[in-house]
Amino acid sequence: LISTERRQFTKMKISKFSNLCVLLLTCTPVVSSFVSSGKLPMHLTKASPTPFREHSRFSMSATGSEDEFELRGEAGSIRPETSFGAEAVPEEQRPANEYLDLIRQPFFAWADQERGNTGLAIRLAAVYVVSFFLVCFPISGATYTQDGYLLQKIASSNVGSLGLVLLLLVRIYTGWGYIGSRLQSKVIEYEETGWYDGDIEYKTEAEKARDLFLYRSDVQPVEDRLKLFTIAAGGGLVVFFFGV
Repeated sequence: LISTERRQFTKMKISKFSNLCVLLLTCTPVVSSFVSSGKLPMHLTKASPTPFREHSRFSMSATGSEDEFELRGEAGSIRPETSFGAEAVPEEQRPANEYLDLIRQPFFAWADQERGNTGLAIRLAAVYVVSFFLVCFPISGATYTQDGYLLQKIASSNVGSLGLVLLLLVRIYTGWGYIGSRLQSKVIEYEETGWYDGDIEYKTEAEKARDLFLYRSDVQPVEDRLKLFTIAAGGGLVVFFFGV
């Protein structure tokens, strides 16, 4: 009796194992087809990395509402080209577009947020060194021809080089200051075809918020940076001027 029960139990185990094997063989092609087509849930498959996208050149445009806008990209640059809003104003005279144009100009881009204090200092130092050794010191040497005037040569050369740096800083600051005043203003002054037919356009709430944010985040820090460098260059100029 015991041996009969054991045989029945063994047969039952063998039968269950056979059914399990049949089930696995049946499901394997189905699972494989799902995996190959990518239809399995995310928690059952390893997430594949997102393809790398190149930096785009963005442009902002209205989406139909005054308070909404979108970015449209064009490969080649990470900087936007134009902004939305103020449709009556020529595109190149809109404050946000004037800012975008400013940061693409030579010298003015030296002071932007991307380069910071270090970038501006390096470029001004390069201007100072080049003007000192190639222009100012030779002129000082031709002025002080006798021996014993080395300190006067160095001081006068510093006056010339720092004067050039100071003029460059003032010019850069005037450009950024103009853009800052345009971004802070609640109206846009523009010329339709020339100086004789100027007009004004009131900014919408979305435009005022965008321009004010742009000023506080990207323009005001640059103005403060330029003020600091201008004071430093002016102070050095005064010191060497009286040292001559």
